[in-house]
Amino acid sequence: MDSVPKKKKMRKSLAIIDHKDKVEECIADPALISVDHTNVLSNNDLGHFIETYSQISEDKKFDLLTNPWKPSKHYNFKNDVEDSKRPICINGFHNTHEKANQHEKNKWHIEYFIRSKDFKDMKKTNCGIDQVLDSCYKNKIEKNRNKLKPIISSLLFCAIHNLPIRGDTDNTAVFNDLLKFRVDAGDLTLKTHLEKSNKNALYISHRVQNELLECLSSSLRSVITNEAMQAFCFSLIVDETADINGTEQLSICGYDGCAMMAGHISGVQKRINNVYPMANFFHCASHRLNLVINDLNSLAEVRICVGKIKEVTTFVRDSALRRNIVGNNLPKLCETRFVEKHKCIKKFKDQYVTIVEGLEEISK
Repeated sequence: MDSVPKKKKMRKSLAIIDHKDKVEECIADPALISVDHTNVLSNNDLGHFIETYSQISEDKKFDLLTNPWKPSKHYNFKNDVEDSKRPICINGFHNTHEKANQHEKNKWHIEYFIRSKDFKDMKKTNCGIDQVLDSCYKNKIEKNRNKLKPIISSLLFCAIHNLPIRGDTDNTAVFNDLLKFRVDAGDLTLKTHLEKSNKNALYISHRVQNELLECLSSSLRSVITNEAMQAFCFSLIVDETADINGTEQLSICGYDGCAMMAGHISGVQKRINNVYPMANFFHCASHRLNLVINDLNSLAEVRICVGKIKEVTTFVRDSALRRNIVGNNLPKLCETRFVEKHKCIKKFKDQYVTIVEGLEEISK
C-alpha cells in the first residue's frame, strides 16, 4: 500500500449511523471497501425509529413515508443481522406471494395504509385541520348539487315542453319516466343516488317537486327582472285599448277559464277583483261559446241527435263494404275536442243525402 502514489490514495468520509441515530465520521480506503458495503445507511432507515415513533415530528413522518431508505441490490444483510447465513433478509421464497397477499388483507395493514395516505395528502396540500374540514364540506356540497342537477333538468324539460309532471300514479308520471330514462342512458350519479340514498332523501317527492319549481320560477323572474333593469330600454308586445278619452290602457291578466281561475266566489279573478275593484274580468269569447254549446247537451233533442250521428258513423266505419257504399270520408266524432266534433257534425250534415241513400241501399 505504501508503494501506491499518495495522490492515488484517495480517502473518503463515510457517514455511518448507529441505532441511536448518531452520525460518526470515519476514514476508509475505497480499495478496501467491497461492493456490498457501498450502500451506506441513511437517516431515513426505518429501523432507527421503531422504538421512538411517538417522538417523531410530523415533517419527519412525511419524509419517511415519501422517501424511505431502500437498500441496493448489492446490500449485504449478513453484516447487519445476527446469525444470518445469507446476504439477503428473506430465506424462503416458496410462499412469498401467499404471505404478501395475506399481509395485504390484514385489517391493521389496511387501516394504517389509509391513515398514511390521508396523512400524505394532507401534508402535500399543506392545509390545516380547519381547511381540510372546509374542503370536505365543499366536496359534499358539490356532490349534493350533482345529485340535484338531473332532477332539476327533468323538471325544466317538462316545463319547457308543456308536459305534466305527474300522472294518475307515480308509475305513469312523465317526471319519473324521465329519471328512469336518464339512468338507462348511463347517468351513474343519478342511479347511485336513487338506489343508495335514504327514501326520505331522494328529492323526488311531490312536495320537493313543488319547492324546486318555486325556486326555478323565482330564479327565472330574477333573471328577467335583472335583464330589464340593466338594459337601456325594453319593450312589451301587447294590444292596448283606449278609453273614452282616447287614453291608451294596459291592464292584462291572462289565464284559462276553469272554475279555479274564473270562479265568482273564490276564483283567482274574484280575488284580484277584491284587491283591485276597478279590474274587469273578461272570459275568453271562444271558450265561452264552447261552454254554451257544450251545455246544449242538457237538451234531449241535442243528445239524441249527437247520439244518432255517432251510431251511424260507427256503423259505416266498422265495415269496408259499407264505407265503399256511403263514402270513406266520414270522420269519427272526437269526445275531448269540441272543435273536432263540430267539424265531424258539419261533414255529416253536408253528406246527409249521400248517407241516407247509402243506408237505404245497405238495407236492401
